[in-house]
Amino acid sequence: MLLAVQLPRYARVNLLHTTSDDVIKRFCKEGYLLVDSLSTLSLTSCPASSSVNYQTGHCGRCAQCLAAEDSSSSADPHQCPMAAEKVFCRDTHVPELLVFPFSCSLVDHPLYTNTDIILQDKPCD
Repeated sequence: MLLAVQLPRYARVNLLHTTSDDVIKRFCKEGYLLVDSLSTLSLTSCPASSSVNYQTGHCGRCAQCLAAEDSSSSADPHQCPMAAEKVFCRDTHVPELLVFPFSCSLVDHPLYTNTDIILQDKPCD
């Protein structure tokens, strides 16, 4: 019986549009945590799955987000627990390559839609 292998997601910084430092700052500003190595990452699960809305920072599923989205207050200090542990790191071989947990989806992220990052695979050793 074969086991499914869950490889990390790789996003290469498009150096024709931006710099690695600017992309990293943008992810950190959005609540992502830059860690030192892959061993720090939990590559099989990502609490900040594709369900988090990048404009509001809310997942729309937890009780806090549902209450915050129904609130008439525009200045909501709520921090979504689904988005609180977003993590990524730099690749050890290619400095402009960022590594994310397997279940994180970046296809709707503004950095991807604006072509500041390019999603790709990396060959295994």
